[in-house]
Amino acid sequence: MSSQRLLIVGAGFAGLWSAMAARRLIDLHKDLSRERPIQVTVVAPEPELVLRPRLYEANVAEMRASLVELFEATDVTFVAARVGVIRPHDGQVDAVDSTGADITIPYDRLILAPGSRLARPNIPGLKEHAFTIDQIDEAVQLEDHLRRLASAPSGTSRNTIVVCGGGFTGIELAAELPSRLTEIFGKNEKFRVVIVDRADVIGPELGDNPRPMIVSALSDLGVEMKLGAAVASIDANGVTLSSGERIDTLTAVWTAGMEANPLVKQLSAQRDAMGRVQVDRDLRIPSLPNIFVTGDAASVVTKEGGHLALQSCQHALRLGRASGHNAAADLLGIEGRPYEQLNYGTCLDLGGWGSLITDGWDRSVHQSGAAAKPIKQLINQKLIYPPPPDASTAFAAADPADDPPPVKAFLEETHASARAGFRVAWTPLFNARISINRVKILLPTDQVRFRFKLWIGRGNERFNVVNLVIALGGLRRAVPRRHGVWRQPELHCQHVESPGLRGTAAEGANNISWSRPCLGFIADVLCAMAPPSPTAGPDVGHFPRAGLAGSGNTGRSALGREMPATRANPDRGEDKGSCFLDELPHAFCH
Repeated sequence: MSSQRLLIVGAGFAGLWSAMAARRLIDLHKDLSRERPIQVTVVAPEPELVLRPRLYEANVAEMRASLVELFEATDVTFVAARVGVIRPHDGQVDAVDSTGADITIPYDRLILAPGSRLARPNIPGLKEHAFTIDQIDEAVQLEDHLRRLASAPSGTSRNTIVVCGGGFTGIELAAELPSRLTEIFGKNEKFRVVIVDRADVIGPELGDNPRPMIVSALSDLGVEMKLGAAVASIDANGVTLSSGERIDTLTAVWTAGMEANPLVKQLSAQRDAMGRVQVDRDLRIPSLPNIFVTGDAASVVTKEGGHLALQSCQHALRLGRASGHNAAADLLGIEGRPYEQLNYGTCLDLGGWGSLITDGWDRSVHQSGAAAKPIKQLINQKLIYPPPPDASTAFAAADPADDPPPVKAFLEETHASARAGFRVAWTPLFNARISINRVKILLPTDQVRFRFKLWIGRGNERFNVVNLVIALGGLRRAVPRRHGVWRQPELHCQHVESPGLRGTAAEGANNISWSRPCLGFIADVLCAMAPPSPTAGPDVGHFPRAGLAGSGNTGRSALGREMPATRANPDRGEDKGSCFLDELPHAFCH
């Protein structure tokens, strides 16, 4: 019996989760799919998920995740090609494959998840002279350009960056640039970061509630804001504003505005102002019942009488699960599930100032500053990544019935998981009768320092280590900041009472000082996050400096448990291990 063909165009967040949700439903209804087998195929230029929400960060070349093993584990066929023509009445799409050959791919149901792209208005010089961070290769070009500037003569134009657009992406990029420029140019260089936006306020789409904190954060970071003035032209040496003001710069970055992928313009369907196709609650085009549209290309309300879904990662995740489920349900002959997304939150990265977490469509501020930074890192470094290449795990995560929790519930769940994980790590210390009365830890993360005073007692009666543990989970590299320079990590312990373990010891050639009584619990907490190198022994109370970064595919924590390697970063010599944070659900993200 011939198979039914479900074709998904696009391998972004919506395309990926469309495939997982479709395969999940097919797997749940094996009896029905046995009668009419359904082949799920994804067509995209590359079998990878680009982490677009992270392209404002440094080291953007690594902001991608392979989907090859996941597709193999979940029985999804992948075709490396770029779709150029949709032929709804023939049930086919025309594409160009990776060899440059023209191919035709038939379908019985089509899910369009081509995503969105940066809007590029007809501004003189924009195309020729402005950088963008919309796609990974464009973000790499900007990073390469900034690093090349380091060898150029210092001057106003070299040391000035103009970010054209004061929306979500523009704010995150501008807030990130001070630390990036300090790293590239050195701590003694003075630089200028300017946000330009034609709106009278910063972040107009973010609403009134978070704006005072955004303004305060940008001011603290030294970022200038020129509002109420549009970009009139861009040339090789600067930006001219509609007000007539001229800003000399070698680096203008355009971040303003998004629009749906132009592929959907071929369809005879209604579209909104951003080019998104208007679909029903099943994400189906009413006039083309065999075609579903999802992610950034779909215009649909999040609930009856509610807001329109945004072109964001968190909406794409949910939209993808709904479209995949409904397209597969249509082929199976069972009832679908209307798309609904009741909860909405945002997490805005504000560089060295911290982050800003808001709840609801009115964007009431729920958490801000350094306390919110680990949550943003948790989202960016874990929650938006694809599931592991295991069918049961992927299918469980693809259930369209699982609505993201409200922001408050998400944070409480995150905090509870962090506390539980920390208690496990502390258990052998209490067994060893080590009493730590007061601990001060200078904990580095990627972009900001965290200082905590913890009061630890037997039985864990009174302490709160939420931010500490989450930040450890986000530890990527050695980054305490001193005068703008990231250096090796330090952890300091004070007023420590520990029978038989008094004194301090220096470990390693970099003269990192460790307070000896701290070594045991530091080892346990860090090893709960990443496997130590083979030279780091598992004994509590002994944690060589080499154990800070794993160098093998597996390792053991100080508790002696095996830690399988997860998403490693070989370019930085990292090999991260699994931890309790991996169990947290997908929630809100940019």
